[in-house]
Formats: sequence, C-alpha cells, structure tokens
Amino acid sequence: PIARYEMKTEDKNKTNESLSASRFQVEGGYFSMHAQDKDTSPKIIALTGRVFNWWDNNGIEGSIKSKVASASSETSQVPSPLQLEARYHRRWNLPFNLLSASGGTQFSLIAGYEYYRNSTPGYSPGYDLLKTGFSVDFPVLKKWDTGGEILYGYGLDQSTKYEIAGHIDYYPQINWSIGLGYKVHLFQAGSDKSAPAMGVPYREGYGEAYSALRWHY
Repeated sequence: PIARYEMKTEDKNKTNESLSASRFQVEGGYFSMHAQDKDTSPKIIALTGRVFNWWDNNGIEGSIKSKVASASSETSQVPSPLQLEARYHRRWNLPFNLLSASGGTQFSLIAGYEYYRNSTPGYSPGYDLLKTGFSVDFPVLKKWDTGGEILYGYGLDQSTKYEIAGHIDYYPQINWSIGLGYKVHLFQAGSDKSAPAMGVPYREGYGEAYSALRWHY
C-alpha cells in the first residue's frame, strides 16, 4: 500500500506498477482443436478463471478452464475440455528492460500439475501431467505490460505436452487491466489410456486466442 501511494503521488500516469502484484483473472477464449487423422478442426468458446497470489518472490497460481459454447456446426464432434492447473512460481526481478524505464523484467521458474479431461469421442479422454518451464513479463511504457511462457509437461504414462503462450495488457487504472493473448499446446499420448479408441501413436493440439480482465490486489 505504501509503495502504491508513493507511485500515485510521484507519477499519476503510471499504472502498470501492479504487474508484480497478486491478481484474479477471467479469460474468454476462442479455442480450435486439431487432432491426428481428423480433417476438421472444431472450435469452441472457453471460459477460464485464474488466481495468482504472490508472497514476496514465491507465487501460487490456480486455474480452471471449461467449454461454455460450441463455435462449430458439427456439434456432435466438438470436444468438451475441462482443464485444472496448479503451479508454483519462483521469481527474480531483473534490472534491465529494453522497452520501458518504468520497471525491470520479471523472470519466473515454474513447476506445476495439470488435470485434463474430455468427454467427446475421437479425442484424448484425459491425462495428468507434471509440468515445468519459465515465464518472462515486463512493463511497457507506463500503462502496458507484455510477456509469455514456455512449459513442458510429462505424464506417468509417458505422455508429453509442449506449451507456449504470450500476452499484452493495458492498465486503465492501477488495480485493473485488460488484455489479449494466445496459447498453443501440442500433446502426444504415451499410452492407450490417454489416447482415443485408435490407440497410440496419437497427437493433438490446440490454439487459443483470448481476451482477459484482471483485478490486481
């Protein structure tokens, strides 16, 4: 609270100081699935709720994502994913930032767990993965931030997953930001348990474009 008060009195136009604060985030995403041996790429609208809490340089992130509507005409073949994630972050504040003089770069190492389930035949019915990777975020000018993350997931059945994501956000106020982002995930089943009826080898992936509303506290 003291740091925020000092910032407001020194520079009222600088609002992206909350980049390093805890936050609650809601994402609305347009989600496109791509599966092995399928000619179509069904689309869905997904909703994600995310909580990110920091204690100094240690953070805990939790999220839940679910389908809310189909955006494809072939409704019987549209996947219905449910994704739950928990992550631990360890961050370092680096002193350099090429795009802004208002703050340095925030670098985090990530370790987490993903629970994924899908009830639609023809796609992976689900998997459980341990994940590791890193994220980089930094302010841009006085009202923006940007960044991204790269993650690798591995399951006990030898399933694997590669993830890349990026975002850009605007702060109309110090406690609020709105943004756009993308996510690309590539999954390979390691056993018949995490593959559809065709069995292994099996691969699927998805791309997602989303908008986000974030409350920083």
